Amino acid sequence: MIHRTIPLLILVCCLIASRTTGQLIFTIDSYPDSAAIYVGGEVKGYTPCEVTQSWKVKDPGITFTLKKVGYEDHQIKITEKPDSWRTSKRATLIPQYGFNIDSLSALVSFDKLVAEFPPGKVIGKYDELMGKTSDITWDGYQRVGEESFETKTFDVLGAAGFRTPMGEATKLFAEQKRTNLAPRFVIGAQIKDIHIDMLSERVHGQAMLFRSTTSVRLQVEWQVFDKVQKKVVNTTVTIGNHRIVTNTYPERGGILEAYESALIRFLQNNKLAEIVNASKSASIVVVEDADSAIVKTVLPKITSTTFATSSEMIQAATPACVTIQTEAGHGSGVIVSTSGHVLTAYHVVDGVNSIEAIQSNGLKLEAKLLAYDESHDVALLKIPGSGYKALPIGESQQASLGTDVFTIGTPTDIELGQSVSKGIVSGKRKVEEIVYIQTDVSVSPGNSGGPLINPKGEVIGIIQKKLIGNGIEGVGFALPIEKALEKLGVEFK
Repeated sequence: MIHRTIPLLILVCCLIASRTTGQLIFTIDSYPDSAAIYVGGEVKGYTPCEVTQSWKVKDPGITFTLKKVGYEDHQIKITEKPDSWRTSKRATLIPQYGFNIDSLSALVSFDKLVAEFPPGKVIGKYDELMGKTSDITWDGYQRVGEESFETKTFDVLGAAGFRTPMGEATKLFAEQKRTNLAPRFVIGAQIKDIHIDMLSERVHGQAMLFRSTTSVRLQVEWQVFDKVQKKVVNTTVTIGNHRIVTNTYPERGGILEAYESALIRFLQNNKLAEIVNASKSASIVVVEDADSAIVKTVLPKITSTTFATSSEMIQAATPACVTIQTEAGHGSGVIVSTSGHVLTAYHVVDGVNSIEAIQSNGLKLEAKLLAYDESHDVALLKIPGSGYKALPIGESQQASLGTDVFTIGTPTDIELGQSVSKGIVSGKRKVEEIVYIQTDVSVSPGNSGGPLINPKGEVIGIIQKKLIGNGIEGVGFALPIEKALEKLGVEFK
């Protein structure tokens, strides 16, 4: 009995001494791992690891500073003495990037992750804890192209400042968003090499207590495809690593985290940022507010014509109305100069790689974006050549309540061609500080960007959107032509 009591007393005395002297054990982990842990300027280890620190009553606390190349420093501050002598802390480190992405840059998307390894390829070792080590073979257990890799890619791209289809949504009105934005650049990834070790070791020689580590190393080749140039514009190979440390059997996993590590290193080399920032077109004018500098476009004034009937006016106006086609869909537009300047809605051409203007006779012409104002959802395009039929500009203020108005556009299928809708001016509506012309003209999504025309055949507004709900049926809106021209810097003389 005496021999059994002495070890117990020794253990109790050790615990009491530990609590009295204030010795605490902190388990510090981080994502990603292998961050240096500093206390008072001295390196105490690398995550994940245990750090033993004494706690003195007069001390304000303990600060652990985590440092890792390519990431912001992170501090873990302990201001009060923990109740337990063993405490765990975990930190998520934020990557550092040496670039800023231009707000006008093209969108970046992700294609898929590919891993073309033969079945049975040895990719690592597995410790079965009984002194036996087995091979880990490739069986595709992390399926390539899996949604988790796509989600992770868009999360990292967005956090780094890149514009992506997942993160960009143009607001037409507060409750309406457009999500079918078309990217110019597409990233593809291929795992060129993979190595996984799942190893364990006994702690202090005890038979039932283990410390296990799963280490994953990926070599990833990244390719950036430019849809405009129709070629791969960059190929880069990076390495990604991740470790999982537990006090149980080795855990399977870590490939997604190692992939994220490789992706962050790919972005940190700045090549993608340079490519994307260089994609901004010098011809584009962005107008952020009324005080912004606007590049003026002066166009010759089109003379108005007197028509005997509405049918005569529509026949004369139709050749000046075009369909705007992009890879993201279609809308409508109107030619306002004989040299081929076209007005449309900005959301019709936002984020696309190519724009075509289709005339009423079926002729397709490539269009270039000259200017736009996102907040007012209006854009100015240019098609090549001259001698076009163009509509004159009217005055929206003269369109009083009950005035007949028309729109010519492509509301549904492009193959069905243009159609004409007639209605009246039913009021004015203020939405997000912008005053719109309200009309009961039949408006569908394909009409967006088309002209609102008065009986003289003059453009008095640009069709924006149809509002549905709350007892409102078939109400359309058009931005007054004066406001559209002001925001685009267009003058007629």
